[in-house]
Order: sequence, then C-alpha cells, then structure tokens
Amino acid sequence: MNHLNETQLNEYLDKVLDDASRQQADIHLVNCKECHAELDELKRLFFTLDDLPDILLAHNLLPDVLARLPKEMQIPALWRQPAFMVQSLLTLVLIVLSMPMLTVFGEQVAAWRNAIILPAMNFPSLPEIIAQFLPLMPEFSFALPKLSFTLPSTPILPTLPINPDTNLMLTLVLLSGILWFFGNLSLLRSKPEVRE
Repeated sequence: MNHLNETQLNEYLDKVLDDASRQQADIHLVNCKECHAELDELKRLFFTLDDLPDILLAHNLLPDVLARLPKEMQIPALWRQPAFMVQSLLTLVLIVLSMPMLTVFGEQVAAWRNAIILPAMNFPSLPEIIAQFLPLMPEFSFALPKLSFTLPSTPILPTLPINPDTNLMLTLVLLSGILWFFGNLSLLRSKPEVRE
C-alpha cells in the first residue's frame, strides 16, 4: 500500500488539493492507520505552533537588513557626461559649417514651389447646376453636370545650382567622421559609477 507523503498531508490540511485528490486521500486515510496517525500528529504540531507566544526581538533587525541590501544603480545625468558634451559641440560645429548649403537648398525649394502650377479647373456655377437638375424632377433621368479643366503646359522646373566646393564637401565628410569617432569613443569611455 502506498502511503501519503508529508507534502500530500500538508496539502490535505491546507485544503489545497483538488476534489479528486481529496477524495482519494479521504479513502486512504480511512483505511490506513499509519497515515491517519501522521495526519493527527501534524494537526497537533500546527496547533502547538499557533499557540506559541510571539517573541520580542532584543533589537530591531530592519537597519541591518536595509544596510545589506544592494543599493540602486545611480545613473548620472546625461548632460554631465563627456560623451554628451563632445557630441553636442561637434554637432554644433557641423551645423554651422553646413549652413551655406542649407540656405541654398532652402532657396531652391522655395523656387520649386513657385514653379509648380496646378491645372486650372472650371466648375459650373450653382445656377447652372440647379438648371440641369430642375427638368429631372418629373422624368427621373438626368445627366451629370459637365466639368471641364485644362492642363497647363508642362512646368519648367528650375535646376539646382548646388555646386559645392570640393574642399567644403571633404571638410564636412571629415568632420562627420570625427564627430562619429570621438562621440562613440567618449560614449564608450564614460561608464556610470555603481556604488556597492
């Protein structure tokens, strides 16, 4: 005969067994004197533990426990990191050097907007639309109002006269590479200090 183990007996006492397992345990406890005696012993143990008085501690353990807990990692402010300073400075230098190209490009975008002409569309007026729908009332047959539009000739878009100096382009590419290199180098070297 298989006896109930201590875990099953504890689960039986705590009433956490499912219905089928509880019925099997009830049947087994009726037939098995050893398991029934062990169950009674566990019940007495639990009652004895519940009757014990609470013991007052000689001193408070909370400060010692809190002192031994790991402290949260302190993340330093981003603007104090050397990586942030270096990348910000190099980005500003790069923006200042590329301003002439950006202004030329902005002027060309404005010229493009003025050069693009949408087709002119002629819509019928409200009296014309009403005049077409009035005869339809008795007949229930109608024709849609005529819409006409004319396409203008193909607009001539201005060419982009952006011919930057080769030295300027090489300087911008070189500064971009320096920005990337030193920014990532300083980012990798600046590690947050973790207190232990």
